[in-house]
Amino acid sequence: MIKLNSNHTIPAIGLGVYQTASNTAAAIVETALRVGYRHVDTASIYHNERETCEGILRFLADQSNHHHQVTRADIFYTTKIWDTDHGTAKTEQAIERALDRLRGDSTANEPDRTLGYIDLLLIHSPQTSAPLRQETWQAMEQAVASGRVRSIGVSNYGIAHLDELLSYAKIAPAVNQVELHPWLQRRELVAYCQRHGIVLEAYSPLTRAHKLGGKDAGLVAVARRHARTEAQVLVKWALQRGFVVLPKSVHTDRIKENFNVADFELTESDLQELGDPEAYYTTGWDPTTFKG
Repeated sequence: MIKLNSNHTIPAIGLGVYQTASNTAAAIVETALRVGYRHVDTASIYHNERETCEGILRFLADQSNHHHQVTRADIFYTTKIWDTDHGTAKTEQAIERALDRLRGDSTANEPDRTLGYIDLLLIHSPQTSAPLRQETWQAMEQAVASGRVRSIGVSNYGIAHLDELLSYAKIAPAVNQVELHPWLQRRELVAYCQRHGIVLEAYSPLTRAHKLGGKDAGLVAVARRHARTEAQVLVKWALQRGFVVLPKSVHTDRIKENFNVADFELTESDLQELGDPEAYYTTGWDPTTFKG
């Protein structure tokens, strides 16, 4: 668990559900929770918020195989505000939709079947304008004040965006979620966030498989030394850097594999051998560089 500046704690490993089909998301989330995950990360643009919540609700309702009962307070649920929902009115509406989806597949006859609140709400990217970003943040601060959202943060923010945000924020961002892995180390941004008490969350920590499968000699060597998979080494790299890590998979065996990394440690020489701090290798988009 990692302590946030909001005084809440966040599990260090979370399941990312980007590109997880809506008709399978509930089952995959429920499987991950049974494996031991307690943190799930979705977004409105993923079109699986309701199904993600349904998976959590099913797990909480049926824990027949568990010796220790897990409660809602043990689960950490993250979602995000998409670019087209920036601005006061649109953000308020987006938050209402996100809160409604906390009910999963519940009907009007089941008013109490809901997750009740959002643990972490993020601005998904800075790709609008400074005035709209400010309005969005202030609407999110109001959601915290109402008790419906516990912590707020950002995703894909560069240093310039964070400087702008900190100039007006009454609530400091708890996290900045960006792509991070040994070939995209963002050392200047990481240092900035650490100075300001902002936790880094690493998405695409497995490089979207760009570096897996024997493609990188250093990664192969470290994995062999520890008798671990390449994916496990990358998850551990992020954890040992102090990041929250969000590996994504829809396969039960890999969901388990990505989570089971507690019983080995990478050495300093391992960490140095992995990747390239100067590579700046992005596997998808990179809104941290957005100017506007």
